[in-house]
Amino acid sequence: MVMRRSTAGGDPASTLNRKIVTLRQGMVNGVRDKLPNGSEYYYFKGIPYARPPVGELRFEAPVPLDKFPASVLDCSQERSNCLGMNLLTRKISGREDGLYLNVYTPVLPTRGQTAPKLPVMVFVHGGGMIGGSGDSLLYNPNYMVEEGVVFVTMNYRVGVLGLLCLPDAGIYGNGDLKDQLMALQWVNENIDKFGGDPANVTLFGSSSGGSCVGLHCMSETSKKYFHKAILQCGHHMCDFTYGTEMVRKARDLAKLFGYTGTCDKEALQVLKNVSAEQLVEKQFAVLSPRELKLEEIYHIPFAHVIERQGSKGAVLTKNPMELIRSPGTFIMPVIIGTNDAEGSLELKNMLRHLEDYDAEVERLIPRSVKVDILGPEAKQVGEEIKQSFFDGKALTQTDIQDISLYVSEKNSITSYILSYFGSMIQQNPKIYQFFFAFDGALNNGKIIAKLPHLKGAGHMDELFYMFSSSTIAEVPESDKAYQMRKTMVRMWTNFAKYSEPTPASDSSLQFRWDPIPVLDPSEAHAFKLEYLKIDQVPQMSAPNPERLSLWLRLHEKYNGHITNLPYPIDDMNVPEATLE
Repeated sequence: MVMRRSTAGGDPASTLNRKIVTLRQGMVNGVRDKLPNGSEYYYFKGIPYARPPVGELRFEAPVPLDKFPASVLDCSQERSNCLGMNLLTRKISGREDGLYLNVYTPVLPTRGQTAPKLPVMVFVHGGGMIGGSGDSLLYNPNYMVEEGVVFVTMNYRVGVLGLLCLPDAGIYGNGDLKDQLMALQWVNENIDKFGGDPANVTLFGSSSGGSCVGLHCMSETSKKYFHKAILQCGHHMCDFTYGTEMVRKARDLAKLFGYTGTCDKEALQVLKNVSAEQLVEKQFAVLSPRELKLEEIYHIPFAHVIERQGSKGAVLTKNPMELIRSPGTFIMPVIIGTNDAEGSLELKNMLRHLEDYDAEVERLIPRSVKVDILGPEAKQVGEEIKQSFFDGKALTQTDIQDISLYVSEKNSITSYILSYFGSMIQQNPKIYQFFFAFDGALNNGKIIAKLPHLKGAGHMDELFYMFSSSTIAEVPESDKAYQMRKTMVRMWTNFAKYSEPTPASDSSLQFRWDPIPVLDPSEAHAFKLEYLKIDQVPQMSAPNPERLSLWLRLHEKYNGHITNLPYPIDDMNVPEATLE
């Protein structure tokens, strides 16, 4: 295990600041510290929630941990994140032994007193499914803990180590979801020891973390362990969520390491014997020609599949795109939303070679539109999109804000479609949609993407109004960003407590966030998306009708209906020849 310095302000070495909690697997020794408002809280970092997935356990479903490696486990500092690659810098970091979680709580149970039952919030980090970490360098939840919730962050396997799929060799895919599920099961078993209520758990995430949360919402196995969900800047209708040619990629990866046979079990053994760092580095060599046409930000070689029925620890055994059409599958309280400059990471890649988009206009086609970008009609459709959204102008001559608007809408239209399903098919009365547009001192997502002058809120900018981070300076109370942070934290923790972000009992919020109205399917023509536009003065708003109509017409023309999203996804329940 590799220990990392805590970003909290207390002195973990002082015995006066230590606190021991007894769990089934042993004792964890955490730290008592101070929150920004001066009140006390406790943190327990680097708690292992599964056996290290190394050696013969590489790629396998996570295995529960029976006993901690020490009778009293030091949990004053974070351990390693799971081995992966940074989405932007492409640098590899972490260790294969990375299945740890962190618990933050404002109160611990006291013997002889009624045990507290605080709402629990469990966060799933993003990272493009190839990297990322849930640690406090980026995600310190101290402001949310101030509001009286128990908070859990986790690390889980990513990239090839978390998503390899070779079912004939016993590797059924979706290892990242299985890790997250095991963390949820750990929460269910242990969170009451930290003052949390296992019957009131909110699962939330941003970017690829939001996509994972959406998939858990569609899993009967996962839904036993949480009760509300928040999908930020990513959900299970995002095009990067699902994988294709997964078995072919696993076999090709083994060939890159010298395997020449045809036995999947032998190929798996080859992949288990090479170093984990080599696997992470080489995984991009198996991308398909279609995937290589996409921006580098979407070079995701291994993604989610439909697992074989009856396979060990299966999370997803039915197509989520079909499940969402079945009433009753998506009915828990949900927050869904995006940011107004949502496409900032893709835009960063695009700006390096806009001339390629003018030469290959088919690159403009969203994957939510049923047109093969390598097919014969692709150029015609690309020209149609260019005419509709850019008045036929060359992208090299187009203002960056106009390109940002197109890319952001392209990434956000599926949120509209998901809400449509929630209202019409699922009859879910508690779907809250947001559109984060605040541009202030804590918009760190744009800084990370090296687009500081981009107007609006970039991808994941909203997170820095919920978490504190050592990568960005705190703001004074006089700054507008300070008030926005208070607003965001209050709404998110209200949702965890009451299943609604702006309850009538909260007089500190001078506005009302209304859920999306439930409509009968026969009233489809009357569907009108309204969301909370989160800006300096939050208020209910709606998409630009002219821009929205362009997107709806595009999807209806090529998909037949806006709900007919054409995402391919490998189904491991069909014969391999059919799959290919």
